[in-house]
Amino acid sequence: MSVSFPQRIPQGAIRGGVLALGVGFLLAPSVAARENGITGFSGKDGIICSACHFSAIAAPTVTLQGPRYLRPLETGVFGLLIQGGNETGGGLNVAVDVGALASTHAGTQLLNDEITHLFPQPVNGDQECFWDFELTAPATPQTLTMWGAGNSVNLNGFNTGDIPHSDMMSIEVREDLITFDRYGTGTAGSGGFTPELVGSNGPMEGGAEIQIRSGLGDGLGFLLIGVAPECLVGLGGKFLVDLSQSFVFQFLPLDGSPGVPGDGFLDVVLGDFSTVPDDTELFLQYLAADPMAPRGRSFSNGTSMLFR
Repeated sequence: MSVSFPQRIPQGAIRGGVLALGVGFLLAPSVAARENGITGFSGKDGIICSACHFSAIAAPTVTLQGPRYLRPLETGVFGLLIQGGNETGGGLNVAVDVGALASTHAGTQLLNDEITHLFPQPVNGDQECFWDFELTAPATPQTLTMWGAGNSVNLNGFNTGDIPHSDMMSIEVREDLITFDRYGTGTAGSGGFTPELVGSNGPMEGGAEIQIRSGLGDGLGFLLIGVAPECLVGLGGKFLVDLSQSFVFQFLPLDGSPGVPGDGFLDVVLGDFSTVPDDTELFLQYLAADPMAPRGRSFSNGTSMLFR
């Protein structure tokens, strides 16, 4: 769906081969190096981990995650997710053509300006591997490319039985963006689920998004939009938008299976805000009708929305 917020708010305000048995002993040092990370296999130079790792099992799904837009010199949080494959462990290699990567996950390192693992990471409870990292955009507007390879490994210490895959994403660096920043904590409802409100950066002329997750399926609710943040307890939850200053609200019913806790969701594509003055900041929070929440309402976290 698409929505433009009411105008009553002040506008100031990501080689297979066969080795002869006679040189098999050479494998051990090479494999050990890869267990401690490797660069040059993200896909940026046309090759990924399949240059050395191979298996007959189905390849995993590898997904690069993170904002599609950044301002010049802005730092964004990204991630690489491996699903499927061996469902035992994994490693990664991420590279960009411009910008600066930074290691933020305890199991990763920055090596040759690329992100790679320090050791194979075992899968989590969902049988997945995930690493987060940061990217700082270059100083001038342009479109950059990120490459990411994930290797689903069986942790046997050899390169057989492992199966990699890769992903690639484009990130546009531009000046006129709507950016989002999460703040505060919400109040849980049915099943212990707390509604989640997040935003995806986008151009001011349209394309930015907000996402509501983990509400009550097919439930009712509304989005508060104000000019200042708050932390006020009331009506069984915590208001994170200042209601003593200018604010509006918009009814936004959720999709999802009716009455199922945590299944409620909604994606909202924002309209044209190109006339909003630079450095205007708004503050958002979603309130959901939920019979199992205190006083019948669950509250999301807050999200700020900055125009510049």
